Amino acid sequence: MPPPRARARVRRSRFRPAAAGRPRGAARLPLPARPRRRRGGGFRRPRRDLHDPRGGGHRRVRLLRLEAENFRSFAEVDLDLNASGVFAITGVNGAGKSTLFAAIEWALYGGRGGPGATRVAREGVKREECQVTLEFEVGGRVLRATRIDGKDATLIDVAGEEQLANGLSSTSREVAVRLGLTREMFRGTFYAPQNEVEALADKDPRKRKDQLERLLGIRHLRRAVELAELDAREQGLVLEGLRSEAPDVDELKAEVKQREKEARDAAPAVKRLKKEIAAGETRLKKTNADIDKLAAQVGKHASRQLEAERAEGDFKVKKEGLEGREEQLRTAVAAKVELTELEAALRGSAGLDAPGALEAADDRLGELRDQRAEAKAELAHSERHREALVGEGESGVCPTCHQELSGTVEELIADFDKAIAAARRRHDELDRELVALETAIKAALEQREEITRRIAVAREQAAGAELLEKQVKAQSKEVEQAAKEVEKLRKSADKIAPEPGAQEEMSAERDRLSEVLDVAREALEEANRKASAESEAVAAARSRLKDASKLKKRIDSERRELELRAAVAGALEEYREEASRRARPMVEAEASRLLRQITEAAYPRVRLTEDYFLEIAEGRDFYLSKRFSGGEQDLAALCLRLALARTLAEQRGTEQSFVILDEVFGSQDVGRRRMLMEQLIELSRGEFQQIFVISHTDDIVDQCSLHIAVTRENGISRVDERAGY
Repeated sequence: MPPPRARARVRRSRFRPAAAGRPRGAARLPLPARPRRRRGGGFRRPRRDLHDPRGGGHRRVRLLRLEAENFRSFAEVDLDLNASGVFAITGVNGAGKSTLFAAIEWALYGGRGGPGATRVAREGVKREECQVTLEFEVGGRVLRATRIDGKDATLIDVAGEEQLANGLSSTSREVAVRLGLTREMFRGTFYAPQNEVEALADKDPRKRKDQLERLLGIRHLRRAVELAELDAREQGLVLEGLRSEAPDVDELKAEVKQREKEARDAAPAVKRLKKEIAAGETRLKKTNADIDKLAAQVGKHASRQLEAERAEGDFKVKKEGLEGREEQLRTAVAAKVELTELEAALRGSAGLDAPGALEAADDRLGELRDQRAEAKAELAHSERHREALVGEGESGVCPTCHQELSGTVEELIADFDKAIAAARRRHDELDRELVALETAIKAALEQREEITRRIAVAREQAAGAELLEKQVKAQSKEVEQAAKEVEKLRKSADKIAPEPGAQEEMSAERDRLSEVLDVAREALEEANRKASAESEAVAAARSRLKDASKLKKRIDSERRELELRAAVAGALEEYREEASRRARPMVEAEASRLLRQITEAAYPRVRLTEDYFLEIAEGRDFYLSKRFSGGEQDLAALCLRLALARTLAEQRGTEQSFVILDEVFGSQDVGRRRMLMEQLIELSRGEFQQIFVISHTDDIVDQCSLHIAVTRENGISRVDERAGY
């Protein structure tokens, strides 16, 4: 027994219709051998051959395969759609049935950008991990559209692996060109969303008309007519307001002529004063030129004086430098004298300052220190003997040296006291002499250091005396040269000095001429006021005439604009009516053909009234669709919707070979649904080779050639592709 997949192929093959103009069993074009990667690794090949494209339309559109990853609620989708018949897509509400065809549209045209745009990537994954690939046939060529969210998109001709477009926008444009349909046209042609078929039978004629015009792609024309009529009404109000404010142009012209005549009569006095002012301005101009020339002379004189002052400043600086050098020279000469005196004083000094005196004093200081140490040792020895005698009493033996004592202890102690007193006096005398000698030596050393320091300073000051003498001579010459330069610049400045009081005289003349001109100008202003009393009226009259002329031109322009807008509104209305009139017979003919085919000519024709009510022919007469049974009404409405799609496709040069019906009869009872399904099966054996029926009920599954079950668990949607009847 063949595996389930093979059985599904066999069962579908019995109901696969032959293409128009081709007998059953004709050869099919094979799909290109492109291996399919399974999720998690591995490959598989396409399960069916491509149908023969040799048929009617040059842009026949047919779906072949849909693959998606992380698109909205789906983690993974892999659907082989290369088959014919009625396909059922079932699942509970919210499972993601309509999302499959949202993926088809997104792969072809991309998403709608801007605020409020719907996110297509599955929750919790990155945008670039969302990808949809759609293989479809158009005009006998197999194309593959691949789109990655926010990153890239491509359109490839599968047969030759030729890249037709690359990039998000470029791919969308190329798809529109290949299909001959924009996004809105694609939806109107291939996709019938929920409740759209029911809307065609609505009791409100405005809703029916709006729905039909939307599907035909002419609803925007009605809006354009409304906007054009609104513009025309607003333009009429503008024109009426302008006409109510417009003055009489002829009256204003007569007033201007009268005012101009009165103004010309007052002109002679003004001309005379203008001549006087022109002559005064000429004299004033000459005086100003003389003043400018004198000012230039004053400026030049001031510049020469400034140069002389700068030279004098330089002279003073050099003179001060010379005086400083001379003072340094005097200090150096005095230092030489002082150096001679100090050296002589150092050589002829007496006392400790004499040569060899300090060395002798140092030797004496050493002797005194030795004598003081001996005296101190003798004193300590006597004190120890005395203390020992006092402690021993009448022993008769010295406790220190252990010798026999001559005399009594008291006598010996008295002798030691005398010796101790003498030793202390000697020690004190040596201390005083030692301190005096140390003080004298210290003073002599300090005096010698001071003399040595003064000698060093004097030598340093005296060392530059010769150099200073040369510098003083050189600077003396520079000071003499600077003095001569100052004298020269002073004489040059005196030569170009202006005459005393010349500037004041010229300024006074200028002020006098200015006062004369001011008086003349005031007189001219007064004459102008008197002469132009009427001229102002002329200007005002001319201004009013100019404004009136502009207003008249604007009224003419606004009137032409009103005529144009009214003509545009009329033309748009005529075009809308014409588009509706042209489309209605085509839709009626296509709907009649479909209904006649499905009902085997039981109902040969349908037509639309002026209010877009659907009428069905029975015999020779037409009756409103509500006269017929519910199933017949549903069937007629479905044929009308399919006819609208076919009409739009044919207008764009596209042959419609598939259609997506999203919950188009979900509200019908089981019997009516089964009856409609039988009619759809009949349609799938003819022109609509792929009819996708989205439904939340499963009672249509056994009538379909392919069943795609959509489930959702833990927020993730899944598809299960099963064989049908």
